[in-house]
Amino acid sequence: MKTISRHHKQGFDLTRRGLLQAAGAAGVLAGTAPFVRAQDGSGAPLLRIGAGQAASWVRNFNPLVPDSLFPTQYAIHEPMLVFSTATGKTTPWLATGWGFSDDGKRLTFTLRDGVKWSDGQPFTARDVAFTLNLLKKNPGLSGSGGIRGVMDTMTGAAATDDLTCTVDFSRAFTPALYAIGQQSIVPEHLWKDVADPVTFANGNPVGTGPFTQV
Repeated sequence: MKTISRHHKQGFDLTRRGLLQAAGAAGVLAGTAPFVRAQDGSGAPLLRIGAGQAASWVRNFNPLVPDSLFPTQYAIHEPMLVFSTATGKTTPWLATGWGFSDDGKRLTFTLRDGVKWSDGQPFTARDVAFTLNLLKKNPGLSGSGGIRGVMDTMTGAAATDDLTCTVDFSRAFTPALYAIGQQSIVPEHLWKDVADPVTFANGNPVGTGPFTQV
């Protein structure tokens, strides 16, 4: 059983209805009282999610491994953009804008200002560059969506300032926007000391999303 607590992030505040819709869309199974108030008096709502179809549950909140699902991806660790296959619309998330160079070999993301990790540390472009380079260096990490399919073409990522991240490619490859943009981001200040990110369980996750494990 996972107990996920909602934390506030500047610029993002999901409603109770929105959270329940997200849980339903993800196909999670909840108990008879899936949304309750925190017992610590903070007023923060809790969503209890049970892995009803699993024989056992392993405390693993690593968003970069193959079996990572909601809420680890997208609810704890968030992407830079969200693409809806139903509507064909792209919604800015951790990024507010993006664009390719004229030759199509450099993708630049402008990130949302004021976002913080759930431990209070600021979210910056260094976290984005770190996550992408970590995936590049570790073929055993699956990442989110189709990110592995662009790793051979991606040559590297770098933070040019706190709110700007560039991603370089060996050739023009504009479809990479969606694979790169929908990758869940991890905090560099914690993950830089992880010896093996492939086996790392991330038992006490720190994310930018509306949920955190308690």
